[in-house]
Amino acid sequence: MNTQSDDLQNQIDKFRKDIRSESYPMSIGELINLYKDREIDLHPEFQRFFRWTHLQKTRLIESILLGIPLPAIFLVQQNDGVLDVVDGLQRLSTIFQFVGILKSNEKDSRIEPLSLLGTRYLPALEGVCWESKSGTAPELLQSQKLHFKRSKINLIIIERLSDPDAKYELFQRLNTGGSTLSNQELRNCMLLMINPGAYTWMRDLASDPSFESILGLSNRQAKEQYDVELVVRFIVMNKIADNSEYEIKDNNKYKIPGLRDLGEYLTDHMIKIANDSTYDRGATSLQFRSTMMIINQALGDEAFVPYKEDKDTFSGGFSVAAFEAITHGVSSNLSTWKKIPKEDQQRLLKEKVVEMWKDKNRWRKSTGTGINAETRLPFILSYAPDHYSPNK
Repeated sequence: MNTQSDDLQNQIDKFRKDIRSESYPMSIGELINLYKDREIDLHPEFQRFFRWTHLQKTRLIESILLGIPLPAIFLVQQNDGVLDVVDGLQRLSTIFQFVGILKSNEKDSRIEPLSLLGTRYLPALEGVCWESKSGTAPELLQSQKLHFKRSKINLIIIERLSDPDAKYELFQRLNTGGSTLSNQELRNCMLLMINPGAYTWMRDLASDPSFESILGLSNRQAKEQYDVELVVRFIVMNKIADNSEYEIKDNNKYKIPGLRDLGEYLTDHMIKIANDSTYDRGATSLQFRSTMMIINQALGDEAFVPYKEDKDTFSGGFSVAAFEAITHGVSSNLSTWKKIPKEDQQRLLKEKVVEMWKDKNRWRKSTGTGINAETRLPFILSYAPDHYSPNK
């Protein structure tokens, strides 16, 4: 008897029971009516994360007018019967914006209707809109509007899921392959689906003045919400340490159970925190802000930049390993750091950061190029609290 095969089949059967779906085509006119009647939830908060260009939107409308089939749209049926979009938000948003009914999340106000660009096949689309407000812009003909509304899109509707986490797992999987979103933008969307308050809280921490001052992110990193990802890293690392979610292996090396892919690990823990009604956000906020203030006062925008021993200066790009070590090290010893006079605090912390970069035997071997998160994070969890203790 193959026990592993039996276990696998049991696991498959269990999850398949959580995913029950129906597939059928629906006209764009029907989808428009469902949206008007609030029977489709597009999560308007997501609009900030989805970055379709004007040309991409035009090409979608062009495809519909030309009769080119579109990929299926996935929706989950909520307990109240409302359809929750888990894949296809950009397509539906573009359609609803084109016909002038797309709403933002601010007081239910409507987003400016879409006017199209001329394309290779349909250059006469230039400036075309669904309905001209001024009366001078070109509109689709009535026959073209009817064709547009009668065009059908295949919908896959996932019925009510018995496992509440299954919807978020489905959203993550459908929006990962070929997506223009960063990992953190996907997490933000999932947060907004699970607990909008948790997203607002993490976004607020990312706007902390000291944190913003020391990051120095590129425009691309800022656009892709990398600052929020760093907030998640800080929170998760401290939660791992507080709960002792790591174990000693041979030669005093540490292992974090379940850590195989850092992105998935951060996402899983973020969901757990968002769903935990007992989690103390106030205490974490105070810990985060105090830690960033101490680091900012000592190092400013050089905080997470490599130290060059031969030039006795900090230079280069942002180091995520340095961020993890310094923030976790200071936060682990926060009460002690707070008792030190500011001048001594700044001098001592800078000295410890320089010592860390000079440590070729432990630090560089465990965090350098080619070292994955499965090795790096357990090392930092064991190394940082000790190294950044002001008393050592």
